[in-house]
Amino acid sequence: MSLMKPGFRRPPNPVTQAAFRRQVRREVYLPIGLTLLAIGLLVAAAAAVSYGTTSAWADTMLILLAVPTAILLAVLLAVLVAGSYLLIRLVREIPGS
Repeated sequence: MSLMKPGFRRPPNPVTQAAFRRQVRREVYLPIGLTLLAIGLLVAAAAAVSYGTTSAWADTMLILLAVPTAILLAVLLAVLVAGSYLLIRLVREIPGS
C-alpha cells in the first residue's frame, strides 16, 4: 500500500519538460511548418509563371476546401448512425415495450 496521498503529484522535472518541448517542436511543428512553406512556395512559383487561369485556381481551391468538409461530414454521419443503432438496441431492451 502506498503512503502517498491520492491527490499528491510530483512537480514536473524542468529538464525533462524542456526536452519534451524541444521534441514536440522538432517532430510536430517543424514538419507542419515545412509542408506549409513548400505549398506556399509552389503556389507562388506557379503564380509567378502565370500557370493556369483564374478559373482553374478557383476550381482547385474549391476542391481543397470541399474534400476535408466531406470527410468530416462522413465521420459525423457514421457517428450518428452508430448512435441511432445503439439507441434502438437499448430501447428494445426496456421491459414492457
